Amino acid sequence: MADIIGISSSDNGDGESPPVVYRVDGQDRIQFVNEGWRVFAAENDDQHSAEDYIGKNIWAFMDAADGAVVLHRHLAQEVRATGRAVFLRFPCDSIEIERDLEMSILDAGNDDLVYCTRQLDVRARVSVEAPAPKPFNLCRSCGKLETPAGWFSVFDLITRALITMDRAPMTIAETTYPGCSAASRVGE
Repeated sequence: MADIIGISSSDNGDGESPPVVYRVDGQDRIQFVNEGWRVFAAENDDQHSAEDYIGKNIWAFMDAADGAVVLHRHLAQEVRATGRAVFLRFPCDSIEIERDLEMSILDAGNDDLVYCTRQLDVRARVSVEAPAPKPFNLCRSCGKLETPAGWFSVFDLITRALITMDRAPMTIAETTYPGCSAASRVGE
């Protein structure tokens, strides 16, 4: 599977942790996980085997109210719709450590997606105090996100680095983008 994205399945380049690679089908059910998934799960005291996740919906393991999860769902939809890959950096912290990760989401055909995540940096956690949440408005009809620079698709915001996934939690409020053509079609 890792050959699809041109990486070794055993090393992420730093000689430490292998990349985490997994594939989901068009209904977002996990179809494949690599050894990197198993290593990452063990490092995080996950008591489930990788096989426990096969066939399950990937979103079932995430907090649906988390703004970052909302953004990830929109990215997955955009990759499926356009076939364009997306690459993003984001934190993945535990109580004891902070990790900076890089993820790619690739179209694998037939609405399947391949996710590959690799560690960029790992360090001891200095503070457990959470930063203040960053509020965002998301159009419930077209999926555009409001920023100080205007309304953009989540895909464009991430690929153009207009927003970043950082340690501040995101809160998403659903609204309607004033220029949304999709909203006007709903009422027709």
